[in-house]
Amino acid sequence: ADGASKDHGLAVGWRPADLASALQLVQVASMLQLDALLPELAERVRGAVATVEELALLEATCQRLELPPAVREVAEATRRSQLEPSLPGEAQVRGMIASALLTADGKVWRVVQKVIDRREAWPRLADENAAVLLAFATGAHGSIRATPHTGFFWGSRDFLYLVCRYVRARPERLDAMVSAMFDSVWRMDPELPAEIIDAVFKELLVHEGLSFAQCELVITKMMQREDHLAYLFHEWCGVFPTLPSNARRALAKGLLPAVGRCPHAALDFVLKELDAPPLATGVPRRHCGAVVIRGICGHCRRRHPQRPRALWPGGVDVTRAGGEQLSAALAFGVGVVLAVACGILGGANCAVL
Repeated sequence: ADGASKDHGLAVGWRPADLASALQLVQVASMLQLDALLPELAERVRGAVATVEELALLEATCQRLELPPAVREVAEATRRSQLEPSLPGEAQVRGMIASALLTADGKVWRVVQKVIDRREAWPRLADENAAVLLAFATGAHGSIRATPHTGFFWGSRDFLYLVCRYVRARPERLDAMVSAMFDSVWRMDPELPAEIIDAVFKELLVHEGLSFAQCELVITKMMQREDHLAYLFHEWCGVFPTLPSNARRALAKGLLPAVGRCPHAALDFVLKELDAPPLATGVPRRHCGAVVIRGICGHCRRRHPQRPRALWPGGVDVTRAGGEQLSAALAFGVGVVLAVACGILGGANCAVL
């Protein structure tokens, strides 16, 4: 049949009239397991989507029906291609940051943050974001404080806060950006080292999600700048004990080469961290008691599976409760044990008398 068609100049192909017809063909091919036809049908679907309404129909159909992955990828790619042009381009983002660096107005930097966050949804634009921010941090566009400013504050501090917030959620960018801050931005202006230290403590090290290796990288870079240790200790020494566990351990380790220049408050912090027992992997210190309770309850449940789950007063299931509930339950349990012990000791004394 194909040979005869070619001889007579005929061709047979899938040519649905509209998007609904293309989706029906996809459903039929999927039910009949005609996998060889799905790539061509996916392209037909792509060609049938021309308006926002048709895109909405395609996305609604993908949510309602189990369509092949190729068609779902078409829906996602089409949505991105239609929405991406409405977002600012790389040159606009570069100009936006250059303009924002002239002011410390918080609302201006909220706009910058919002634009960057919106662009992060598209991989190509996310890569552009990283390249633009890194270019400013490495000095490709000059110093971030090079332009004369009439106000009291500079936008450089807000830029550093923005960069720290940016990299803490993107670990693949952290190494390059932190290195740029301490190697390039540090030398741009005499006031910038203090701003970098402030940004690192306010927006980066306080983040619970940083790993020990990431915290160690930041601390190592900071401790290499010995000329600003006095500012570090004066402004942030009191904050050391309040940092997350990974940051505390990295900071205590990083302070050791400069231990002779540490004030007593920093030495007390280091001693306390050295005395602290190492934590199990993935177990935050504040939940250690909860983990112990879970272990005890799990052991009892394995030995006595026929018994119902233990409930504390108030209906707290100690085998499934969260950290705060377990802390309260633990305190209650300790109180009960002490009361029972006191009662036993009191009874024994009465018997003797």
